[in-house]
Amino acid sequence: MEEITEAPSKDRRDILKSALAVAAGAAAATIATAGPAEAADGQNLALGGAATNQSSTKTLWTNDGTNWMLELNGNLGLRSTMNGSSPGYAVLAETNASGQAAVGANNDNASGFGVYGQADGADAIGTVARSDTGTGLKGWTQSGTAVLALAESGGVGLDVQGPALFSRSGRATVGAGKASVKVSGQTIAAGTMVLAVLQQQRSGVWVTAAVPAPAADTFTIYLNKSVGKKTNVAWFLLG
Repeated sequence: MEEITEAPSKDRRDILKSALAVAAGAAAATIATAGPAEAADGQNLALGGAATNQSSTKTLWTNDGTNWMLELNGNLGLRSTMNGSSPGYAVLAETNASGQAAVGANNDNASGFGVYGQADGADAIGTVARSDTGTGLKGWTQSGTAVLALAESGGVGLDVQGPALFSRSGRATVGAGKASVKVSGQTIAAGTMVLAVLQQQRSGVWVTAAVPAPAADTFTIYLNKSVGKKTNVAWFLLG
């Protein structure tokens, strides 16, 4: 008879190694083809693709006070969308530090914008600034224009509802027996215009001229004749 020799059987350790190798290969293939992961409450933040991160509680980020908590770089750094009809904010920034800003925006390009707000609805407002007791909106510049109001296609450049205050306006007093008064304390340029009108009824008396003197930073208001008693004249500077 022919002798049959059987192959030695694999022991349990060899079988386990083979099974682990097959499982590892399957897992690697799954990771390579799977879509982006999603995260919910208590899970790590998932980035990229159509990943959805849902949370019913807030997420708190802190740092040591010397670094950015979040830095974004791209054509669109951050987009926040708020849905619903109740009042709220897509982005809310708060600070209680004196002299600090809740939101800082900077653009070093000569024709760029630090902050841009747009709203296309009939009664919508692009940017709203409000303060119950302080200043709602403040603009300042060293040599440019602090606030520019531009209207196109029949719009309104500036709509002031309520009292308006101008630092380049005031009242001057023409003394009794005088027919003019000189006003100083204002910066007068070559193109500055002076408007002036009497603030009291003086029969037969009116303002004949308001003449600026740029070299002396003064202007003089002239009446058509001397007044019998002191008379107030309101003035307003343009330019």
